[in-house]
Amino acid sequence: MIDTLNQADVAVYPVDARGLYVDPEFGAGMAGPGSLSTLYEMSGQNIAMNFLAEHTGGRAFCNTNDLKGAMRRALDESEVTYTLSYYPGHDRWNGEFRRIKVLVNRKGVEVLHRRGYIAKSQFKGENSVDRVALMKTGAYSPLDATGIGITVRLRRREVPRAGGLKFTVYIDTGGLTFQPSSESWAVSFDVWAGQYSNQGDCLGGIVKTVSGKLKSNDYQKIQQAGRFSLTMESTPDPKAEELHVVVRDAPSGLMGSVRVPLRGPS
Repeated sequence: MIDTLNQADVAVYPVDARGLYVDPEFGAGMAGPGSLSTLYEMSGQNIAMNFLAEHTGGRAFCNTNDLKGAMRRALDESEVTYTLSYYPGHDRWNGEFRRIKVLVNRKGVEVLHRRGYIAKSQFKGENSVDRVALMKTGAYSPLDATGIGITVRLRRREVPRAGGLKFTVYIDTGGLTFQPSSESWAVSFDVWAGQYSNQGDCLGGIVKTVSGKLKSNDYQKIQQAGRFSLTMESTPDPKAEELHVVVRDAPSGLMGSVRVPLRGPS
């Protein structure tokens, strides 16, 4: 969605009309379990609003009772805009997220602009680079995608060893598309497992594509189990703090994602 908005040159200014609310950490001792869960849900929604605004060049207005002031400021900021363009010279259209930074030589000026773009090919149809780009976009989101249920089991004791970042991805079959044909069922999905720093920078990752036809007996067994399991392995980066795993169903485009800390107790 952010990629589509950026290509249309749309800056989003989300306004949360619910007014002030108590911070979940501040109110933990006073609020009941139901109230606390509601506060955390509201906080997560505000994170999404800020993420959408920052990546399209807008501004989010959350946790404020000044609804009129928020709308007035959004209108005022849209009165004067500049259109800047440039041609990237990197020639690396490999699906990576490339950051954009705009600086002005004037004190006291705040510049709002989109944070970057996905360097993907512009060919019609969907090739492997485009599919990886979509998964990497999902990996940058602060909220997990829930189109496909996934669980990741990380073998922490093997993390410090070179080539020893080993993990198993369990993929719920309910989010995958199984296309029937003569005595078989076709399935196709991609998995992206990337290592990320505390600042959200991608330090590398691996992609695995699963595509093939299942015989009726195998299809029935998988449906009864309710999930696929896929074991993957890569070399850990010493600067990596999190492992972001994204699964995308090729026919439907549905995605599931999860973040796994790479440091901490075993």
